[in-house]
Amino acid sequence: METQDINIVKEMYPNSWTLIKDNKTQSYIAQIVDEELDDYHVEFNGDGCANIKTPLTHIVLRSDDLRALANMIDEAEERYSNE
Repeated sequence: METQDINIVKEMYPNSWTLIKDNKTQSYIAQIVDEELDDYHVEFNGDGCANIKTPLTHIVLRSDDLRALANMIDEAEERYSNE
């Protein structure tokens, strides 16, 4: 029997780590998921920052997650400059 690797994050949060335009606020947003499988709403306002909203006391991100978040900041900045 062949085993298949399951990406639990993509199974639980299929749209996570994807930058999208919020038509209501006209800002770019994303849902990110940390190592404890907690999800967070992130807003990119064109100021070179990521605004992570959380009622929790901490966020646990790996270095790969931090690089992905930095890449999303850069992508959002590029999209804002092309508008």
